[in-house]
Amino acid sequence: MFATSFKEILVKVFPDNEIVSHEVFPILSAGDNYGVEVLGVSVSTKDKSTNEDKVIHGVVKMIPEDSKNRVATRSNDSFLNEIIFYNRVIPALEQFRLDKNAVSPIKFFPIYYAAYANLDDKNEVSQSLLLIENLTKNNYVKVPRHLGFDLDSARMVLNDLAHFHAITIACKILEPNIFNKQIKPHLKGVYFEKNLPDTIYEKYYEDCFQILHNKKLCNIYGDRVKANLKKPNRGKINEDFATCTHGDYWIDHNLLQFEDVHPMAHKMLNFQKCVYNSLTDDLILFLFTSINNKILESNFEDFLHFYFLKFIDFVEEFKIKPKWTVAQFEAELRFSAQKALFTRCISMVYPMCRSIERFNPNDNINTFPLSEAHKEKIVLIILLFASKKWI
Repeated sequence: MFATSFKEILVKVFPDNEIVSHEVFPILSAGDNYGVEVLGVSVSTKDKSTNEDKVIHGVVKMIPEDSKNRVATRSNDSFLNEIIFYNRVIPALEQFRLDKNAVSPIKFFPIYYAAYANLDDKNEVSQSLLLIENLTKNNYVKVPRHLGFDLDSARMVLNDLAHFHAITIACKILEPNIFNKQIKPHLKGVYFEKNLPDTIYEKYYEDCFQILHNKKLCNIYGDRVKANLKKPNRGKINEDFATCTHGDYWIDHNLLQFEDVHPMAHKMLNFQKCVYNSLTDDLILFLFTSINNKILESNFEDFLHFYFLKFIDFVEEFKIKPKWTVAQFEAELRFSAQKALFTRCISMVYPMCRSIERFNPNDNINTFPLSEAHKEKIVLIILLFASKKWI
């Protein structure tokens, strides 16, 4: 069913090439392709003008056929967001960097080959395809979420996150017309919180309360958790820190290339939720959902400091005099944490600590058993948020 229609889409994606043959194969574990169908593909093509043969090893992403999955993950919106990010936003950022002679190249995006989307009469995606490079062919791997990033890997990913934020905020400052016309209109994000019932947030609190009670920590942190564990408020944005953010920046959306045990290169993935927001949103979410617990606990302040210094370094490449102070950065971290990030980090522990084979976004979290890993992560989030007076 899929393979027969796939070639027809490839013909539309590559109009200047003859599609000689193609092979489609699964590349993800069971349970890891919710929200979008992700398959490996090898496409043999022949250029119609030069007769040159070429084989493209890629990853093809398509909207899932399962209608419940489409609704739960808002695939219609998120898929179009990602296509636009690859074929409009990334080229605009790269051209801006070149025009300003910034030294550091952008190395953290996958190679984009092509995209196709066909809207039906209801303005929904009926056929779709996003084709990017298959990073596994170059030995990029996903670090298991239950392990989390080690110190060197975390710093590499934070370095690239700071670079990403710095480029987009520099564009906003130096070329507002380009930013407002070519970038910002495509940063709409995809939010699910407003559709979640209050019972979900009650479940979060009940689980946190039970964990704190068992650890004899209720008297210290119970009231603070209750006051801050609520439906996120995505209201006012501080323009000084507002830029293009990933919107869902956690361990599963990053691939690393290793030599022995040393990280050598990094790629960001999955740009369905990119949104105009505070850069601290990406930072906080990444720290609490992606780094090994012991590493995070020992290096939490250092990670915040490391990110901020890298951000300033990258901004200065564009000959911008930094206007951000450490005190302002700390205030913005607290603002983001209290506005939305505490609740979001708590909510992310459920998929983080559930095996990938068993997780499904349509699952009822009331059925999720609280593993020891889940309890440890919840306690760590609460303790570190409290240490910064974020709750």
